[in-house]
Amino acid sequence: MAEEGAHVLIADFNRQALDAASEAFVDRRLPVLVCEVDVSTPEGNAHLVQQALRAFGQIDIFHANAGVAPFKDLIDSTPAEIAATIDINLTGAVYGCSAVLPEMISRGSGVILLTASIAAFVGDPTVPVYSATKGGLTALCKSLAVRHGPQGIRCNTICPGDVRTPMLEKYLALNANPALAREQMIDRYALKRLGEPEDIGRLAVFLASEDAAWITGTDIIIDGGLMARCY
Repeated sequence: MAEEGAHVLIADFNRQALDAASEAFVDRRLPVLVCEVDVSTPEGNAHLVQQALRAFGQIDIFHANAGVAPFKDLIDSTPAEIAATIDINLTGAVYGCSAVLPEMISRGSGVILLTASIAAFVGDPTVPVYSATKGGLTALCKSLAVRHGPQGIRCNTICPGDVRTPMLEKYLALNANPALAREQMIDRYALKRLGEPEDIGRLAVFLASEDAAWITGTDIIIDGGLMARCY
């Protein structure tokens, strides 16, 4: 987004992660503002929106991208793990949309992006609660698109397959042979590679742009052909 000229504010409740992300912008000589906030709460999202409005005067794009995934069977998941996953992945996105919508409605325009997952559409035995939250995001997307489309607001979900992020590395590390697990995962993909964060970033930029002006209420799958296969 920043490389395409957007003014960007990023948020995280983990200061160390927030600083690392900020440094990546600095390394590329791109401007960025940071906001240390818990986006699983209504107060956190309200503060985030207020910060963005003070800095930029308006909010054109809101991307709810925070997510966690405990890799556990449902029967082994604790109430605290279940609640945290739902709060961060789904409830936080609901609060974020609620916080940003008044600003977009008042101007008659805006783009909301929700990072869901292909796990919203297929069964992944390793992340049942995560999958449930991502299915919730796809339903939220459609409701917002229908309700606020007449007010000039578009909403779409981005549904990735396996992307090379710390979350994926955490999953692979749970395997007895992480290198073999990676090879087997890659082999399932038609394009024979995992996704890169930049793959998802380019899609987000497109969906936020005027080139996607007639796309709303849609789940965009970006999975290197994983869901195309049967066996």
